Amino acid sequence: AVKDNQFELTLKLIRENSSARDQYVNPPINFRGDPSGQSFPTMARVGGATIIILPIEKFYQF
Repeated sequence: AVKDNQFELTLKLIRENSSARDQYVNPPINFRGDPSGQSFPTMARVGGATIIILPIEKFYQF
């Protein structure tokens, strides 16, 4: 839990240290269906942060 007087500082620290970036990753499976079982690096968006402030009054997901 973050106290009200520390909220802005906390957001600043998260923003500075949790940026999303593009990076090559090796998928755990072969998406092409190639019987050789080889997988090739794929560009993916990694990192970042999600901040949820409680209590949540409403949440919708479709």
